Amino acid sequence: MSINKKEIAAGFLMLLIGVAALLIVSDYNIGSARRMGPGYFPLILSGLLSLVGVLIIVTGVKSDAKSLPNVSWRPMLVIFISLIGFMLGMYLGGLLPAIVLTIAISSLADKKSTWKDVLLLAGLVPLAAWLIFNQALSLPIPFLEWRF
Repeated sequence: MSINKKEIAAGFLMLLIGVAALLIVSDYNIGSARRMGPGYFPLILSGLLSLVGVLIIVTGVKSDAKSLPNVSWRPMLVIFISLIGFMLGMYLGGLLPAIVLTIAISSLADKKSTWKDVLLLAGLVPLAAWLIFNQALSLPIPFLEWRF
């Protein structure tokens, strides 16, 4: 019997997310199968996610596979920071600065990205977002609004 660390790690991650969701859903009104409340479906999904996590852990203990590969942490960290940049950009300036900031920060995750690609994306993606969200869908998302 060998242990597949990759499957066990994935199973524990799924189990952790499922249990966290179960804890969050526990405050919602569950209702019954006949009259479902707002927490019924999330409860079922988080329970199934936890069950799948346990099944993956069990199969990871029984399988024959290699250990975890080396993980490149830089892209994951940069993408996480770009999400924070998006939140700050939306709060302080609207959709335009949020998208530009997200593209600029997330471009640091790929060592092959060039400044030309970043400028092209930073110009076209906000334009597409403005056309889709503000013009076509008429959503009340501020495109440019300074909160200083």
